[in-house]
Amino acid sequence: MTVQREVADVAPEELAALYNIDLEVLGERIRRARLEKKISQRDLSAGLFTSAYLSSLELGKTRPTYITLYNLATRLDKSVDFFLRQTSGMASEMDEEQARILEVRLALLTAQTALERAADERAEKALEQVALHQARLGPTERARFYYLRGRFYNKQNEPVQAIVELEEARKYLEDGYDLELEILIENALGTAHYDQRRIMPALTHYYAALEMVNNTRETFTTNLKWKILMNVANCYLLLNDWEQATGAFREALEHAGNALDPHFQGELHYGLASSYGEQGDFQRACLNLGRCLQIYEQAHNQFKLIRTRNALAQMQAQTGHFEDAETQVREALKMAQITPGIDPCQEMNALVTLAIIRQKQGNLNEALDFIMKGLDLRPNCSSAFHIGRLYRTAAEIQADMGNKEQAETYYHQALEMLEPSGLANSLADIYHSYGQRLRNWGEVDRAFEYMEKAYRQRERGRADNEVERH
Repeated sequence: MTVQREVADVAPEELAALYNIDLEVLGERIRRARLEKKISQRDLSAGLFTSAYLSSLELGKTRPTYITLYNLATRLDKSVDFFLRQTSGMASEMDEEQARILEVRLALLTAQTALERAADERAEKALEQVALHQARLGPTERARFYYLRGRFYNKQNEPVQAIVELEEARKYLEDGYDLELEILIENALGTAHYDQRRIMPALTHYYAALEMVNNTRETFTTNLKWKILMNVANCYLLLNDWEQATGAFREALEHAGNALDPHFQGELHYGLASSYGEQGDFQRACLNLGRCLQIYEQAHNQFKLIRTRNALAQMQAQTGHFEDAETQVREALKMAQITPGIDPCQEMNALVTLAIIRQKQGNLNEALDFIMKGLDLRPNCSSAFHIGRLYRTAAEIQADMGNKEQAETYYHQALEMLEPSGLANSLADIYHSYGQRLRNWGEVDRAFEYMEKAYRQRERGRADNEVERH
């Protein structure tokens, strides 16, 4: 049984030594003593604190209390003085090999910090440094190295390579133990599959991470749970399962409490708005988008503000609140035109929304003017969804104006843009709209053909979702 000393019994010089010692040297001494004792991080930390905390100590990231160090020393059959003894420098403390190991660990820590701060170039350089000497690391540290590489590739939109790295991390973790790292790996694997639109494998990994979170009371899971729930909710959005998506978003908000930074607060409310909107609950959708606007205005996030104003304007236009919708979309358009680095698709999207508002108000000439301006931006936009929306709106306006030939041209352009993308719901909407127009033009056979295509597209979308679920 570990015996704890009272702080009052500790000599002042011992406390001074603890607070003056280099954390990297202290961490290396703890690690070497543990390896000499042939004990795992999990066994050494059992009953005292988490293995993640011990890993942080060994990496030189955390300064222990005196009582913590005393308990470790007791279990490792060392004196506290063994860990706190003075040294004239790292070179005299460790041989060349040990110094290199410490350098690799520091590079690993640098990579992790850089990824957290979105300093991707610095993270890449640090990971390259670790890669040259990663054979010197233990299993858990090598697992962390491959996890960080997987996370890096996820950020670089290279999900296939990310999965390769993360599966390698899993292998090394079998020989070590780090619950937090295991959860992070599962979550990152879910993200890699999600980015490939492989939704059920993504959900499998996210739920595996959630199960581990739910089976522990460790404090580090506080911020992990709501982030994983947000990922789950986004999966259900892609599956068109609005009820499950709404539930997951709401649960994420409940677990996050006041811990959310503005980015995540906004994304959760934006996700809720999307799911409410798809369910036809436009009042709740607009309330959540309004909350998004407040958050992004306070955070001065121009890109998110433009996106949210566009979405809110679309919701308001659907419910006939044209004046409010135009106020939002014109503000979005103004911001898109003056903000450096904004995706041109956002400006085009705002112009299309203005065109839809004018179309609904019966002002077709002005609606067409907005479409023409949107078409001028078409070469600079790479989003199949936004371009498809532009062409479909152009087709419907031309049809309302009685220009059948131009309308059909735009319908075909919309379909050519979206058919390769596999966006089943968007395709079904265009087929249905085109079919209705053909019926109005008296082309019953062609109308039936396109209505059949719309039906098959929706059925295909539902079938794909069922396959994903099973």
